[in-house]
Amino acid sequence: MARNDIVVGVAPDEMFTLLLDPYAYPKWVVGTRRVREVDRDWPSVGARFHHTVGVGPFSTRDSTRMLTSRPPFD
Repeated sequence: MARNDIVVGVAPDEMFTLLLDPYAYPKWVVGTRRVREVDRDWPSVGARFHHTVGVGPFSTRDSTRMLTSRPPFD
């Protein structure tokens, strides 16, 4: 199986905080056009944020749900 590694010059807690921000999602997930809505209880387990993904004239509505969370600084 192929594997890609990326070295990012930030502390693990900073990266974790970035990944929890649903409004940053379009900046690091290719094809994401916008975040439409975020559940009030985000980032609780089971909460979702809703986004639009697509390329060119084609797009679809999708959502991402928090399944589990284990901060690196616990």
